[in-house]
Amino acid sequence: MRIYRYIYYSLYEWGLRKHGAVDMPQYNAMIGLSAAALMNTLTIVLIVTRLLGLAERFVALGKPMGIVGMGVSMLLHYLYLVSGSQLKKIKKEFAHTKPEMSYVVGYGVVTFAAFFLTGYLTLWPTHS
Repeated sequence: MRIYRYIYYSLYEWGLRKHGAVDMPQYNAMIGLSAAALMNTLTIVLIVTRLLGLAERFVALGKPMGIVGMGVSMLLHYLYLVSGSQLKKIKKEFAHTKPEMSYVVGYGVVTFAAFFLTGYLTLWPTHS
């Protein structure tokens, strides 16, 4: 999970440099990762339900499942990344990371996110 903490740290630091502490970058990074994790999880669930022929039932759950899923995702990310002294530990862990590392991780994150977003959008059942 070190890479996940590093992604969070990179997003946090970017937000801090871009907008300052007044914009609460720790929560912005947490919400972004929560949304991405939820989208990735839903993509996997959608693939499985599509293979089992249950995709229509899954889609019927719609908005309530999305709201509950985002709430759970945000809570888990808050507990893992922000609560208590978690943020301080993460900042200390990556304080001396080389800047080149963020480019490598950035490209990996974008590629991973694009893969799941494409899969999610392509697999979502459409009603014609």
